[in-house]
Amino acid sequence: MQLAFHDVMTEQPPLLPTLSEAQRAQALERFVILRPALEEGVPQTQIARTYHLPLSTVQRWIKRYREHGLIGLARQQRSDRGKPRGMPSKLVQLIERLALQTPLRSVTAIHRQMTEVAKLKGWKPPSYSRVYQIVCFARESYDTLDFI
Repeated sequence: MQLAFHDVMTEQPPLLPTLSEAQRAQALERFVILRPALEEGVPQTQIARTYHLPLSTVQRWIKRYREHGLIGLARQQRSDRGKPRGMPSKLVQLIERLALQTPLRSVTAIHRQMTEVAKLKGWKPPSYSRVYQIVCFARESYDTLDFI
């Protein structure tokens, strides 16, 4: 049994005419940057240095160009565009409540507990840095309240 090309490619990029003018311009701009590496054998590290780009970006663009052509250099829209990507509000509220409980818990302890709650609820576990932000904001907001 032979696999068709579309069976192998799980995510096909859009056709060039479906791109916006801005996406086409971006793809061409990236191609101009990559052209010396693609056609003249200029080292990718030199391209990265010349254009002040991370080497990994240059490598990713070249890979996408080789796989998809010019269309691969256009920035793709997020697959989750228009869908909420944030943390569930109930989890944020729980973090805020724990942050204000006395005695004060460490951010690490709150993060560990929230990771377990998220797993039980089937949510994506929050990152430590996000929990830290929420805890700091909750505590700062509480400290600045005027109790008259």
